[in-house]
Amino acid sequence: MVLIDGKRVAPSAVAASGEAGTGGEFVDLNLVPISAVERIEVLLDGASAIYGTDAVSGVINIILRKDYEGAEVGFHMTMAPKDTGGYWRERSISAQAGGGNAKTHLMFLGRMDQEPTALAARYGL
Repeated sequence: MVLIDGKRVAPSAVAASGEAGTGGEFVDLNLVPISAVERIEVLLDGASAIYGTDAVSGVINIILRKDYEGAEVGFHMTMAPKDTGGYWRERSISAQAGGGNAKTHLMFLGRMDQEPTALAARYGL
């Protein structure tokens, strides 16, 4: 069971196996920007007493930042050799800013990913 700030997250609209009705349900954690995460709590067992039978195998609770003030910019690049020659590359950049007062806090997040297929088409890799 996956929770965000203690509230249950709905499963993804896509079945795990890719065919509707044949696979298990899963939560797409890529929808939560890592820069918005304060901490992740993992309950391995005993969670069913609190959350019911859906939590028999455990609970992951993602706690989001609530009072972030400041700004951050991050860049990530991955490069790995391909078996067929050349390199596989992936790039991403993220930015966030936040601020507020005693009553209200606002946080803005942005992220851009350049996937390997887009890079291959652009640079002929």
